[in-house]
Amino acid sequence: MDARSHQRVKLSVPVSLYSPDRHEILQRRCANLSVGGLFVSGSPCGRTGTRLEIMVNAAGAHSAAAPPLSAEIVRLAASGFAVQFRQLGNGQTRLLESLVWPHWDGENLYEGMMILVMREQVRD
Repeated sequence: MDARSHQRVKLSVPVSLYSPDRHEILQRRCANLSVGGLFVSGSPCGRTGTRLEIMVNAAGAHSAAAPPLSAEIVRLAASGFAVQFRQLGNGQTRLLESLVWPHWDGENLYEGMMILVMREQVRD
C-alpha cells in the first residue's frame, strides 16, 4: 500500500540540484513528481537528510521565474533518490500542481494527448 499523501505522475524532465553543503549544482532527471516531492534518477548527491534547492526545468511550466524548491533527501535507492519538498510558497505549489495536473484548453489535440500520457499514475 502506498502511504504517500500526494498523487505521483511519471515525468521525465531535467532538474538542477543545488547542494548548499557542497556549493555545487548538479544536473539530473526527475523520474516522477508529486506536489509533496519527486524521485530523481541517478547517483545521489548526499545522504538521507541532506537539504537541496531544486529547479524543475519543464518546458511550458514557467519554471525559470519560479524560486527554487527547498527539499530534503528522504530515501536512497539503487536507481536514484527521493526528496520531500519543504516549506513551499503558493507560487511553488501552483507550479507543481501545473506539472502534476496540467490543464488542456481543448484546442490542440496533440497537446491534449501529451498531457494524458504524461499523467500516468505511478504505483509501486
